[in-house]
Amino acid sequence: GGLRIYTTLDPVVQESAEAAIADVIPDEGPSAALAAVDPRTGEVRALVGGRDFYDLTSSTAQFNLATQGRRQPGSAFKVFALAAALDQGQSLASVYGGGSEVEIPTDSGPWVVQNYNELNYPQLTLLEATVFSVNVVYARLVQATGPGAIVGLAEAAGITESLQPLHSVALGAQEVSPLDMAAGYATFAAEGLRVDRHLVTRIDTSTGVNLYERIPVLTQVIDRDVANNVTAALTQVVERGTGQQAQIGRPVAGKTGTSQEHRDAWFVGYTPELSAAVWVGYPEGAVSMVPPLTPFTVTGGTWPAQIWSRFASTALTGSFELLSAADTGALVNVQIDTSTGFL
Repeated sequence: GGLRIYTTLDPVVQESAEAAIADVIPDEGPSAALAAVDPRTGEVRALVGGRDFYDLTSSTAQFNLATQGRRQPGSAFKVFALAAALDQGQSLASVYGGGSEVEIPTDSGPWVVQNYNELNYPQLTLLEATVFSVNVVYARLVQATGPGAIVGLAEAAGITESLQPLHSVALGAQEVSPLDMAAGYATFAAEGLRVDRHLVTRIDTSTGVNLYERIPVLTQVIDRDVANNVTAALTQVVERGTGQQAQIGRPVAGKTGTSQEHRDAWFVGYTPELSAAVWVGYPEGAVSMVPPLTPFTVTGGTWPAQIWSRFASTALTGSFELLSAADTGALVNVQIDTSTGFL
């Protein structure tokens, strides 16, 4: 009818997303989804929801994996548990017991949690447990923090799925979409300020009469210091932890995630200008991404992190803002005796 609809899509960012996925995932491999949001405005800059929406040979083609796909985010959801703990007064220096396995009592019975590959850790600070994604520490953390607080913070940050306050939510056992995760992380990039994500900014008639104008709503949903400490921790995840393959030559905050039996792999990361979530998996169902189906065992630190790095390196060309955490002075490197936890 002659309407002019102005969207938030940035063609350069969109092309960067499509090219990054095509460069990393082989044609015969799993699918990937990517959602990118500008933390400063809430504008959705790019969406990749699958290989080809119009592929008549695929039964899953006309299903947008970035917006309609709901999958377990695994450890990528730990960021909300960390933020909830910091909001309750804990710090990145808070120490928790280690081990390779822990049993947590819950209302529905004991919850047994193991580390990835059953790795055995000493007692760790929350910072180190985040950098190396230690499940047993986060299982103890959710016991101390309470699953309800984690759900509340995640929803405040921008997760729109209906989450249940179960202990396993801290380890990403409940399903979310890539767009939700990109928007949720964007709140940390904006120092705790949530700007609701959107895809349309204005609608005019053919004669120029304005029918709709997007008015951004900004809400401080997370304390600024809490958000910046989360950013400080996630920056080290990329610098020296599980997300090293997402490095782009400038500070990046991010977190890897891998669901049980390697059925879903995630990397969600951000700079002040862009928050993006990458999911890799099989759209037809929960299929383990292990050899011989894939050339190697896929985790969040492999293909998803590589896609994110390629995407961000191109999408952020000519743009450079420092993460706020770089100026907080919250982190100091010291030597720790791991047998005692003391200096």
